[in-house]
Amino acid sequence: MKNAARFLTALLVVAACSLSFAVVQPGASNVSRETRVTSGAITQPRVTPIQVTPAPMSDQLLDSHIFPANMPPNRASIFSIIYNGYRRSSLEPCGCVSHKLGGIDREAKVIERLTSNSIPLVKLEAGGYIRDMAAHSDGLRAASKYLLKALAALDYDVFNVAATDAEMGRSFLEECLGSKADRLISANLVDPVTSKPLFATKRVIPVRLQNGQTVRVGVTGVTRSRVAITPGGTQPVSSSWYAVADPVASLSHVLDELEKESDVVVLLAYMNREALANDVLNRLGENPKVDVAIAGEYLGTRNDIQNVAGVRVVSGGFEGRQVGHLVLEWRDGKIAQAFNKLVEIEQSIPPVPEITKYIEGYLQELKSATAPKGEK
Repeated sequence: MKNAARFLTALLVVAACSLSFAVVQPGASNVSRETRVTSGAITQPRVTPIQVTPAPMSDQLLDSHIFPANMPPNRASIFSIIYNGYRRSSLEPCGCVSHKLGGIDREAKVIERLTSNSIPLVKLEAGGYIRDMAAHSDGLRAASKYLLKALAALDYDVFNVAATDAEMGRSFLEECLGSKADRLISANLVDPVTSKPLFATKRVIPVRLQNGQTVRVGVTGVTRSRVAITPGGTQPVSSSWYAVADPVASLSHVLDELEKESDVVVLLAYMNREALANDVLNRLGENPKVDVAIAGEYLGTRNDIQNVAGVRVVSGGFEGRQVGHLVLEWRDGKIAQAFNKLVEIEQSIPPVPEITKYIEGYLQELKSATAPKGEK
């Protein structure tokens, strides 16, 4: 009896071992080959990144995202200035993993939403829309072309020409902007021989408010020089077809004219806030004859409105990841209040298909340029 029990126990142990052996055999496993144990090393499962498409913002969420805080409830006497600078030939979203921003087609939705809210708009580019040295890269040249075409399609009112933009040549800028090429301005880009301005020095844009009043917005622009790093520090870079004149000397006559022709004077400057304050506004005297100044060169993300010599100073975003939204309330013939917000171009902002085609055109041209012969 005891022998029979021992025999039965041994039989069960053998069966259990056989079953355990069968479970771990590769041929009996239903686990992917990538997870099997081999004599060499343990192979971990491949991880496929999950592409998460954010839910599109509703109109209500988009409004709260676009408008600055503490806006007056009555919008009959306000108008908006949409502004930017330092785009650096960027029209796609950034490549950031944690917080992707940008896309000219999503920025277009901001403009579309303001228009649908019947907010009078002025759209201004402070310069730097073309990346420095872009002329030496086919990819950047294509990106610059399609970015300018998209901005023209968005009906931007003024394009201040920075020194980096001028490096592409006048014909390139005009060809890309098409019928909007007459909106290129600069007060201090001049002919190196005659010292005469190469572009229009100003533009006046009439803005009709919801209350029926018309506000004349006069705009002019200046740029800093391009600089190169040398053993002795930074030095201005010269050009064969343009020279950068002193901005204050160049603005003197232009601002006198705009004071007579405009109700609000806006200065676009391709330089950072600090340089704009020290090198331009503080040198214009006690009465700068400027109401709003927009710094186009990026030096940190800032929503505040800085007061410099009585001028309201704001600054644009970085490579199209933000767009500035300045709201001005017009009362008794002057700016009564100002509200500013640097709007982040989130991927949850729905794109505008009519503008997406410019991104697609750029990507197709880039693909064709880099494809091996016979595959284009």
